[in-house]
Amino acid sequence: MPIKLDPANIRKSINAFKKQTNEIGLIINPIINNYRLKEKEKLEVCQIGKFLYNINPNLRILEKPAPPNPDFILNFEGKIIGLEHTRIINALKTQKFFSISKLFDDAAIEFKTTNPEAKICATFRLNYNLTFKQQDKNNLIKTISSFVSEAIKGNFENQPDFINEINIFPNTIVSFKYLEGDFTSSYLTITDLQKAISAKEKKLQKYYSQSNLINEFWLVLMIGSLNSASFKINENENYKTKSIFDKVFLMSDFSENIIEIQ
Repeated sequence: MPIKLDPANIRKSINAFKKQTNEIGLIINPIINNYRLKEKEKLEVCQIGKFLYNINPNLRILEKPAPPNPDFILNFEGKIIGLEHTRIINALKTQKFFSISKLFDDAAIEFKTTNPEAKICATFRLNYNLTFKQQDKNNLIKTISSFVSEAIKGNFENQPDFINEINIFPNTIVSFKYLEGDFTSSYLTITDLQKAISAKEKKLQKYYSQSNLINEFWLVLMIGSLNSASFKINENENYKTKSIFDKVFLMSDFSENIIEIQ
């Protein structure tokens, strides 16, 4: 589960934060270091690393092969597992919030240049709807980056007035996420879920014909990035469904809540 930095007990929080960072790093760093991955692919590795850590901290990724192979190859209890990863998004809401999101993406890049050893995901809630002119963007980027550097050390004195809350979690790449304050995520329906599974099952049929070395195929469906294009889990919904995948998991990225649905 994610660890929230508690200003009232910062030392305990930081120690727990470091422990989880190290353990997730054991899963992910060999892939990050040994493959030439794009930023989007690194984020995918990070998400699967958190998934594996939550179901079994001793799990390891053997390979991240290129298409048309499965996204990941695992060794689990003596079996070779082909794992597919996909994100389910609400396509009707993807246009909202991109300007501020890009600001925080750029702040993460700035932070990485001054903190090359840091591996964190920082999430932000704002006090108001932030608007800015293009000429002010660089100063805002530096302000956000500097604040995160101080917050990691437990110093919140220079918190910008537009930031209401920051949470910092262990990660394998630097990632800043802006959490919209005025959106309502839609609940994931069983229909949305089944459509996403069906789309992936078309690829699975090819995998079975290409390889007899893989014993099982798993599918991990990611939701819950806390923006207007994300879905959230409906606790009253029964997501159990059938699939030709051996196992299917639904994971909320932010809360790291995992449901085995097949």
